[in-house]
Amino acid sequence: MTPTFQPLFLMLPLLMIAATGQAQDTQQAAEHVRTVLDGVFTEAQAERGHVAYEDYCSGRCHGSDLNGGNPPPLHTAMFLDVWREDYLATLFDFISTRMPKGDRIEEGELPEQDYVDILAYILAFNKFPPGARELTRADMNTTLLVGLNGPEPLPSSAMVRVVGCFSGSADEWRLSSSSLPARVRVIDETDAAELEKSAHTALGELSFRLNNLDQDHTDEELMDHLSQKVQVKGVMNGQQDTARIYVLSFETVGESCN
Repeated sequence: MTPTFQPLFLMLPLLMIAATGQAQDTQQAAEHVRTVLDGVFTEAQAERGHVAYEDYCSGRCHGSDLNGGNPPPLHTAMFLDVWREDYLATLFDFISTRMPKGDRIEEGELPEQDYVDILAYILAFNKFPPGARELTRADMNTTLLVGLNGPEPLPSSAMVRVVGCFSGSADEWRLSSSSLPARVRVIDETDAAELEKSAHTALGELSFRLNNLDQDHTDEELMDHLSQKVQVKGVMNGQQDTARIYVLSFETVGESCN
């Protein structure tokens, strides 16, 4: 299972980009968000998903132990680092439109409930706890996939959306007073709904160096955006004072950072 922007779902090597303060901020931000640690599927549902997985997924690609052959495994940190800190809906949409790959049935043609149950089984295999209520398609839009230790900073090379105050100069453009990075799957374009969300996103206390802005913008153009609230999308790397974003989308979402 893998997003289309990477072969399969390998998005490594991985580096952690956040210090302890960022990890605490991440956890505080996620305190009121339902996560996979809250028991979001039942044991019976995971067992149904196990049966469906064995029927459609194990023999052709991923194996009964979810270790894969040509595809990477569907468990361990390698799997979770690709999908965590994102809602289950993203992973489900990928599974339900691109799987299974076999001769008996076309990709995306299983009943929706089978895909839901298979995802429940994958969560159970990854040692997330069962609960009293079955997972539904609607639940996935509000259920965050996190690691077994709870919300953590995103890994390096994650694709992110960050909102902050544009600052700096031609020597070094920066995003100051920035929000926590939000994981995204498309980084080279944006839409009205995303821009509206960013316009209402509160500023924070992080800072990022913005690489490569001068490739698509002149210094004069960028100077016009100083002290404005902007949305940046790109690939994040580094940590603390060296945190940086390779920018692939840059949009103004407020006339002033105030």
